Amino acid sequence: MLRPTARTGLAAIGIATMVLASGCAAVFRQPDVRLENISLSGIGLRGASLVARLQIDNPNAYDLESRSLIYKLELQDPDSVGRWEPLVQDTISRKLEVNGNSSGIVEIPIEFTYSALGPAVRALLDRGTFGYRVSGRIDVTRPISRSVPYRKTGRVTLQGAK
Repeated sequence: MLRPTARTGLAAIGIATMVLASGCAAVFRQPDVRLENISLSGIGLRGASLVARLQIDNPNAYDLESRSLIYKLELQDPDSVGRWEPLVQDTISRKLEVNGNSSGIVEIPIEFTYSALGPAVRALLDRGTFGYRVSGRIDVTRPISRSVPYRKTGRVTLQGAK
């Protein structure tokens, strides 16, 4: 008969923890992150600010939590179809939560200078439109650590963003 020792007890706890963690990872379903819209929130003398609204759909039965969100806004080069010019990139470090089997909205404040918009303004004036791309990732920290990427490409016209 084997007698339990502190060492075998710790080993059993370690194995049970690994089995439980691998079970959680097996049932984790990737959240869906979509850019809902981008709207103008302020205009200044040197620049402006936008608000990008991300919708996060959590298909899991448990709540998800994140402590950071990374985003990058790029404008399409009007002279080169496949080339994108970075406008702004940043990390938002704050607690984000989405309840199990539900959706949540995250608003991302984006500030930029007018000088960075040069090619986009020229394309808007010349062609009446320019392309944009918002991409990034949300780093889920609870219940397990995962990075959830997102990307949205659209067009801005004289009538607004699409």
